[in-house]
Amino acid sequence: MILALYLFTNLLTEFITNNAAAVIMFPIAYKISLIQSIPLLPLAIIVAIAASASFSTPVGYQTNLIVYGPRGYSFKDF
Repeated sequence: MILALYLFTNLLTEFITNNAAAVIMFPIAYKISLIQSIPLLPLAIIVAIAASASFSTPVGYQTNLIVYGPRGYSFKDF
């Protein structure tokens, strides 16, 4: 469940800003914590880390796109 929460949040940050992804995913993390009887703090931290990791791909951050083509980077370099 934690891995799915991380992956979905990280995927969401590729399309919208990281702040918006965190705002959308936090209520979902809260509901997961209630249903699964998991403490909320670890899930909130997972959402924050996943939302902040949008810079780790060339698509997730505009500066990465600027240097992606001209410098000859590949996707695995990020």
